[in-house]
Order: sequence, then C-alpha cells, then structure tokens
Amino acid sequence: MRVVFVLFCILITNFCFCDQQPHKFEGLSEIYNIRNLRVLAKFLPQNPVIIEAGAYQGRDTLKIAQKFTSGTIYAFEPLQTAFPKLCEAVTQHENVICLNQALDNTSGMKKFYICHGTYGQSPVFEFHSSLLPPTKGMEVHLLGPIEKVSCVSLSDICEKEKIQRIDLLWLSTEGNEKQILVGARHLLSNISLVYVRTQLFQSRLSMTHFRDLKKFMEKNGFVLLSHFFLPNIHGDAIFIKKDLLNESAL
Repeated sequence: MRVVFVLFCILITNFCFCDQQPHKFEGLSEIYNIRNLRVLAKFLPQNPVIIEAGAYQGRDTLKIAQKFTSGTIYAFEPLQTAFPKLCEAVTQHENVICLNQALDNTSGMKKFYICHGTYGQSPVFEFHSSLLPPTKGMEVHLLGPIEKVSCVSLSDICEKEKIQRIDLLWLSTEGNEKQILVGARHLLSNISLVYVRTQLFQSRLSMTHFRDLKKFMEKNGFVLLSHFFLPNIHGDAIFIKKDLLNESAL
C-alpha cells in the first residue's frame, strides 16, 4: 500500500508541473511536444477540426482556440463542477463548442467515478475522475462520489455534427482512450493526429497500458511522433497518420 501511495503522490505532483517535460522520451523527434502547438500546426490545415475529450476547466482548450482561430474545437467535459469553468474560459472564442458529456466507445448514461483523492477528502483531485472504476489497490486514493453522466461515442458525435474529418483528436480520459478509439475504428482513416495522456501504471480497471495502445495505433496506420513520460507512471504521446507523415518533411 505504501508503494501505491508513493506512486499516487508522484502522479499528482507531476500533474501540477505538467508544463515541464517528463523524464524520458521515445519517438521521432523531441520537438513535437503537445505543449508546442506552433510546431504541430505544420501537420494541420488552417481550419482544423479538433475534438478534445477531458477538457476539464479549459486551460488547454483556451490555448488551442487561441492558436487555431479559424478552426473548430469540440471540448468534452462531463464533470458538473468543471464544465461551467470550461465554458467561462473560452467564452470569448466562438470557435469552441463545449459539451457536458464524456466521450466513450458507446453513447448513453454511465457511471462516472469522481476522484476526491485519498479517503475522498480532497476534491482538488477531481481531474483524475474517470468512467473506469479504481483497482482494489488504488480505491482508497481515488475515492469520491459516483455519478451518472451522459456519454457519446465518437461515431455518434461525428454523425450528429456532420464531421467529415478530425485533424487533431485530444484524449485525456484517465485510461479510457483506447476504448474511445476502438468504438470509432472505422473513423481512424479520417484522423490525422492523436494526442493521448498515456498510462503506465494500472490505477483503474480496464485501463489501457501505453504499450497496448501503441500496438493498436500502429496496427491502424499511425506512427508514434513523440512520447514524453515518467517510467511506470504516465506521459504524453502524439501519434500521426503514416500517410500524413510521408507527405510532410520532418
């Protein structure tokens, strides 16, 4: 239990300094950092379609909206406490569409495990909330209320909004990233870049480890552009469609 607690503390501390690059790297080049949108823009059109799952209070959403003023950003956030702050953060940006939903492999109402930290005493850790329940060993550190939230699949939102392509798919969903992608496998050929908050420590049931996610992405025609990570904790990975990579000179 002590080891689990130490890992949890490292995970929380790293989130607080997420603008600092984690300690290890793998991929094609370290210049392709998710925090460096200017460099990633070379792979995107002037009017990109961007879907962000796990927008939380809109810090990254705002940066994306400011960088891609001619684009359209769909920002998903199911937390009732965070959603109003997300909307407020991007209120001056008409190119952002905020949705109080969770992105998942299927649509419908589902349980959402809100994280209030160890013994459920610290709502400040709610950004670690997930559709996935905690493992037995991590349950005490991910305690919090369980609520029902509206979920929508990538397929359904694309059909509803008549989205023909996704230039950047941003997934920060506490381990549910592969499930979202599997549920929209037929759309993967129309996605250019995928950012994933990677998981290297099993804190939730059915959480996908990065090595399995990487295999899935490579099998579906993507190449790992960059992965900055803390070993055995988590990281930030960017995958690019192989065809797009071949068209662009690194």
